[in-house]
Amino acid sequence: MSNFIQRYPKTSNTDRAEIGITVRSGTGFPAGVPRTRPVALVDSPARLTHHLRLVDESTPTRRARPAGVLGAEVWSATVAA
Repeated sequence: MSNFIQRYPKTSNTDRAEIGITVRSGTGFPAGVPRTRPVALVDSPARLTHHLRLVDESTPTRRARPAGVLGAEVWSATVAA
């Protein structure tokens, strides 16, 4: 019910506050098209072990995710030689 009220175009922030549901700040923004590519760094510290680190190509030493990024999907395939 709350989602319907939040999305209904005629609902104002005053209405939301009176009902007791979250009043959104409106400061959210879509991430948009990325300007740089992600880079995968693979480290193999021991036999049959791989450490994968995903970084932004413009800031490879920075550990934080770029703005608007929630996570990453990593896919793996094992194929015959």
